[in-house]
Amino acid sequence: MTFIQIVLTLGLTIFFLYGMSHKEMIGILRIALSIVPLIGVVLVWNPDMANVIATSVGIGRGADLMLYFWVVISLIVGVNLHIRLHVLQRKIVLITRSLAILETDIGSDIDGTQYVKKRRKNKA
Repeated sequence: MTFIQIVLTLGLTIFFLYGMSHKEMIGILRIALSIVPLIGVVLVWNPDMANVIATSVGIGRGADLMLYFWVVISLIVGVNLHIRLHVLQRKIVLITRSLAILETDIGSDIDGTQYVKKRRKNKA
C-alpha cells in the first residue's frame, strides 16, 4: 500500500459520492459516474490489471489505455459543455428580447422608475 494509492482511492471515493448525490442527473450519466470511480479504485489497487486489459484489446500498456480513455472522456465532456453553453446563451437572448419588447410596450425600464416619472408629469 503506497501513499498515492490512498490519495487516489480517496479522490475516487469523493467522485463516487458526488455522482451519487445528484438525484436530478440523467440515469446513464449517474450510472457512469458511479461505475467509473469503482473501476478506477480496482485499477489503482491492481495496476497490472490495466496492462492485461490493454494487451487484450491490442494496446501495449495499461497507461496508454488510460490515456486513450481520458482523451475520449474529455472530448465528450467538452462537447457536452459546449452544447449546454450554447443552449444557455440562446435562452439569455430570448429572455433579453422578451424583456426589451415588454419595456417598449409598457414604456418603462426594469424597475419601473421611468414609467412612474412619466405618470407624474402627465398628472401635473
